[in-house]
Amino acid sequence: MKRLIALGSAAFIALTGLAPRAHAAVVDTFSFSNVGDWSRVDTGFVSGQFTGTVEPNGFIELADLSAFSVEGFLIGRPVLLIDDKAKLQFFSYDTKGGASSFGFIVEDSPVAACSGAPSVLDLECNPGGNNPAQTGAVILVDGFADATTPDQTSVTLASSVSTPEPSTWAMMLTGFAGLGLLGARRARKGRARRSPA
Repeated sequence: MKRLIALGSAAFIALTGLAPRAHAAVVDTFSFSNVGDWSRVDTGFVSGQFTGTVEPNGFIELADLSAFSVEGFLIGRPVLLIDDKAKLQFFSYDTKGGASSFGFIVEDSPVAACSGAPSVLDLECNPGGNNPAQTGAVILVDGFADATTPDQTSVTLASSVSTPEPSTWAMMLTGFAGLGLLGARRARKGRARRSPA
Protein backbone atom coordinates (compact mmCIF):
# COMPACT_ATOMS: atom_id res chain seq x y z
CA MET A 1 0.00 0.00 0.00
CA LYS A 2 2.85 2.40 0.88
CA ARG A 3 4.47 1.69 -2.46
CA LEU A 4 1.23 2.51 -4.23
CA ILE A 5 0.91 5.80 -2.35
CA ALA A 6 4.52 6.72 -3.18
CA LEU A 7 4.02 5.99 -6.88
CA GLY A 8 0.78 7.95 -6.90
CA SER A 9 2.53 10.93 -5.24
CA ALA A 10 5.36 10.80 -7.79
CA ALA A 11 2.85 10.77 -10.63
CA PHE A 12 0.96 13.68 -9.16
CA ILE A 13 4.11 15.74 -8.66
CA ALA A 14 5.40 15.02 -12.17
CA LEU A 15 2.13 15.81 -13.85
CA THR A 16 1.28 18.95 -11.86
CA GLY A 17 4.77 20.44 -12.11
CA LEU A 18 5.26 20.69 -8.34
CA ALA A 19 8.65 18.99 -8.51
CA PRO A 20 11.76 21.17 -8.83
CA ARG A 21 12.04 22.16 -12.45
CA ALA A 22 15.24 21.18 -14.25
CA HIS A 23 16.58 23.72 -16.70
CA ALA A 24 16.02 22.73 -20.30
CA ALA A 25 19.11 22.71 -22.48
CA VAL A 26 18.97 25.29 -25.27
CA VAL A 27 20.52 24.46 -28.63
CA ASP A 28 21.02 27.60 -30.73
CA THR A 29 22.07 28.02 -34.36
CA PHE A 30 23.77 31.28 -35.34
CA SER A 31 24.82 32.76 -38.66
CA PHE A 32 27.82 35.08 -38.78
CA SER A 33 29.59 37.23 -41.35
CA ASN A 34 32.39 39.75 -41.75
CA VAL A 35 32.39 42.14 -44.68
CA GLY A 36 35.71 43.52 -45.81
CA ASP A 37 36.60 46.66 -47.71
CA TRP A 38 36.29 45.61 -51.35
CA SER A 39 38.17 48.70 -52.49
CA ARG A 40 41.35 47.10 -51.12
CA VAL A 41 42.88 43.97 -52.59
CA ASP A 42 43.98 42.61 -49.21
CA THR A 43 40.52 42.37 -47.68
CA GLY A 44 38.08 39.54 -47.87
CA PHE A 45 34.81 38.16 -46.64
CA VAL A 46 34.12 35.48 -44.04
CA SER A 47 30.72 33.96 -43.28
CA GLY A 48 29.41 30.81 -41.70
CA GLN A 49 27.09 29.14 -39.24
CA PHE A 50 27.43 27.26 -35.97
CA THR A 51 25.14 25.23 -33.72
CA GLY A 52 25.80 24.56 -30.06
CA THR A 53 24.34 23.94 -26.62
CA VAL A 54 24.28 27.12 -24.54
CA GLU A 55 25.92 26.66 -21.14
CA PRO A 56 24.19 28.04 -17.99
CA ASN A 57 26.55 31.04 -18.07
CA GLY A 58 25.45 31.88 -21.63
CA PHE A 59 28.61 30.65 -23.40
CA ILE A 60 28.97 28.26 -26.30
CA GLU A 61 32.46 26.76 -26.20
CA LEU A 62 34.21 24.35 -28.57
CA ALA A 63 33.01 21.32 -26.55
CA ASP A 64 29.40 22.55 -26.84
CA LEU A 65 29.40 22.75 -30.65
CA SER A 66 27.49 20.21 -32.71
CA ALA A 67 28.10 21.87 -36.10
CA PHE A 68 30.37 24.54 -37.55
CA SER A 69 30.93 25.81 -41.07
CA VAL A 70 32.77 28.80 -42.47
CA GLU A 71 33.68 30.00 -45.92
CA GLY A 72 35.81 32.90 -47.09
CA PHE A 73 36.32 34.87 -50.26
CA LEU A 74 39.39 36.80 -51.33
CA ILE A 75 39.37 39.07 -54.37
CA GLY A 76 36.16 37.49 -55.60
CA ARG A 77 37.27 33.86 -55.33
CA PRO A 78 36.53 31.32 -52.58
CA VAL A 79 39.63 30.50 -50.57
CA LEU A 80 38.14 28.70 -47.62
CA LEU A 81 35.34 26.22 -47.12
CA ILE A 82 35.23 24.25 -43.89
CA ASP A 83 32.34 22.23 -42.56
CA ASP A 84 34.10 20.34 -39.83
CA LYS A 85 34.10 21.08 -36.10
CA ALA A 86 37.21 18.90 -35.69
CA LYS A 87 39.36 21.48 -37.48
CA LEU A 88 38.60 24.18 -34.92
CA GLN A 89 41.43 24.99 -32.53
CA PHE A 90 39.42 27.52 -30.54
CA PHE A 91 35.79 28.59 -30.38
CA SER A 92 33.87 30.78 -27.97
CA TYR A 93 30.70 32.82 -28.19
CA ASP A 94 28.92 34.66 -25.39
CA THR A 95 25.23 34.61 -26.29
CA LYS A 96 24.65 37.42 -23.78
CA GLY A 97 27.57 39.53 -24.96
CA GLY A 98 26.99 39.72 -28.69
CA ALA A 99 29.38 39.86 -31.61
CA SER A 100 32.31 41.31 -29.69
CA SER A 101 32.51 38.11 -27.65
CA PHE A 102 32.68 35.83 -30.70
CA GLY A 103 35.96 34.26 -31.74
CA PHE A 104 37.28 31.17 -33.50
CA ILE A 105 40.51 29.77 -34.89
CA VAL A 106 40.31 27.14 -37.60
CA GLU A 107 43.26 25.47 -39.28
CA ASP A 108 43.02 23.72 -42.63
CA SER A 109 46.53 24.04 -44.00
CA PRO A 110 47.53 25.76 -46.20
CA VAL A 111 44.39 27.89 -45.66
CA ALA A 112 43.21 29.01 -42.22
CA ALA A 113 40.79 31.52 -40.80
CA CYS A 114 40.49 33.32 -37.48
CA SER A 115 38.01 35.77 -36.00
CA GLY A 116 37.84 38.00 -32.95
CA ALA A 117 40.44 38.63 -30.25
CA PRO A 118 42.09 35.19 -30.64
CA SER A 119 43.18 36.20 -34.15
CA VAL A 120 45.12 39.07 -32.61
CA LEU A 121 46.66 37.07 -29.77
CA ASP A 122 47.46 33.85 -31.61
CA LEU A 123 50.77 33.99 -33.48
CA GLU A 124 49.58 31.55 -36.13
CA CYS A 125 46.63 33.81 -36.92
CA ASN A 126 48.65 37.00 -36.64
CA PRO A 127 52.07 36.23 -38.10
CA GLY A 128 54.17 39.36 -37.57
CA GLY A 129 51.62 41.03 -35.29
CA ASN A 130 50.27 43.36 -37.97
CA ASN A 131 46.57 42.71 -37.52
CA PRO A 132 44.94 45.41 -35.40
CA ALA A 133 42.89 44.63 -32.31
CA GLN A 134 39.64 45.41 -34.10
CA THR A 135 40.32 42.86 -36.83
CA GLY A 136 37.13 40.88 -37.26
CA ALA A 137 38.55 37.98 -39.25
CA VAL A 138 41.75 36.93 -40.95
CA ILE A 139 42.20 34.54 -43.88
CA LEU A 140 45.64 32.98 -44.02
CA VAL A 141 47.12 31.31 -47.07
CA ASP A 142 50.40 29.48 -46.53
CA GLY A 143 50.89 31.35 -43.26
CA PHE A 144 50.42 34.84 -44.71
CA ALA A 145 47.45 37.06 -43.91
CA ASP A 146 46.04 37.43 -47.41
CA ALA A 147 42.76 38.93 -46.27
CA THR A 148 41.47 40.78 -43.24
CA THR A 149 37.99 42.03 -42.42
CA PRO A 150 38.17 45.14 -40.25
CA ASP A 151 34.42 45.25 -39.64
CA GLN A 152 33.03 43.71 -36.48
CA THR A 153 31.46 40.32 -36.99
CA SER A 154 27.69 40.29 -37.37
CA VAL A 155 26.11 37.34 -35.53
CA THR A 156 22.40 36.58 -35.81
CA LEU A 157 20.29 33.86 -34.19
CA ALA A 158 18.97 31.56 -36.92
CA SER A 159 17.03 29.08 -34.75
CA SER A 160 16.67 27.95 -31.15
CA VAL A 161 15.47 24.61 -29.76
CA SER A 162 14.83 23.81 -26.10
CA THR A 163 15.43 20.17 -25.13
CA PRO A 164 14.54 18.65 -21.73
CA GLU A 165 17.45 17.42 -19.64
CA PRO A 166 17.66 13.71 -18.65
CA SER A 167 16.40 14.45 -15.13
CA THR A 168 13.26 16.01 -16.61
CA TRP A 169 12.61 12.95 -18.78
CA ALA A 170 13.16 10.66 -15.77
CA MET A 171 10.68 12.64 -13.69
CA MET A 172 8.05 12.51 -16.44
CA LEU A 173 8.52 8.77 -17.03
CA THR A 174 8.24 8.06 -13.30
CA GLY A 175 4.98 9.97 -13.21
CA PHE A 176 3.50 8.13 -16.19
CA ALA A 177 4.66 4.77 -14.83
CA GLY A 178 2.99 5.54 -11.52
CA LEU A 179 -0.24 6.41 -13.26
CA GLY A 180 -0.05 3.20 -15.28
CA LEU A 181 0.42 1.09 -12.13
CA LEU A 182 -2.45 2.85 -10.40
CA GLY A 183 -4.72 2.20 -13.36
CA ALA A 184 -3.69 -1.47 -13.61
CA ARG A 185 -4.29 -2.06 -9.90
CA ARG A 186 -7.66 -0.35 -10.02
CA ALA A 187 -8.65 -2.47 -13.02
CA ARG A 188 -7.63 -5.68 -11.19
CA LYS A 189 -9.67 -4.71 -8.13
CA GLY A 190 -12.66 -3.94 -10.32
CA ARG A 191 -12.44 -7.37 -12.00
CA ALA A 192 -12.07 -9.12 -8.60
CA ARG A 193 -15.25 -7.44 -7.29
CA ARG A 194 -17.26 -8.40 -10.37
CA SER A 195 -16.17 -12.06 -10.43
CA PRO A 196 -18.56 -14.55 -8.70
CA ALA A 197 -17.48 -15.87 -5.30
